[in-house]
Amino acid sequence: MQPLKSVYCKMDEIFVIQLNGLPDGKQRFHRDLGKEFFASFGNSDILDAKVSVDVKLEKSGDCIGFNVSLDGTLTVPCDRCLAPLEMEVRDTFDIELKAEDLQDKEEYDLSQDVYDYSCLALPLRRVHADGKCDPEVIKHLGGGSKEPVSGDSPFASLGALLKDLK
Repeated sequence: MQPLKSVYCKMDEIFVIQLNGLPDGKQRFHRDLGKEFFASFGNSDILDAKVSVDVKLEKSGDCIGFNVSLDGTLTVPCDRCLAPLEMEVRDTFDIELKAEDLQDKEEYDLSQDVYDYSCLALPLRRVHADGKCDPEVIKHLGGGSKEPVSGDSPFASLGALLKDLK
């Protein structure tokens, strides 16, 4: 596979592929993403990023296929203590464009796809491992103890209802 020539991939727009004149065959290119890439989408939850993106492009006649691999880390706030938490992201996805998708288009921008799949690779619950959260924050949260709900709680009556159902 040949690396994608800069004439087909704008360097100032890191994932914009020029479709006009793109030769048939397989090509590939690589980009390293930092927090600036994610900030450009207005995502303030990404505190830092080190994501390696490998794109394999194959053009055959009127079809263009992309195989994209993501590998690296995104730093996000912990859901529990809000301290920075480095999360591993690893994913692959494929995109296939056909002639009808490409009508009147001179270029295709993979940026939104790369951004979306990177964010989707993060788990829904983002917390430090037990004992790794900021101890000052945990102290203010009540130490994180899992004590039973007291009788003064508005939820105590729900427990009584559950007992009655059994």
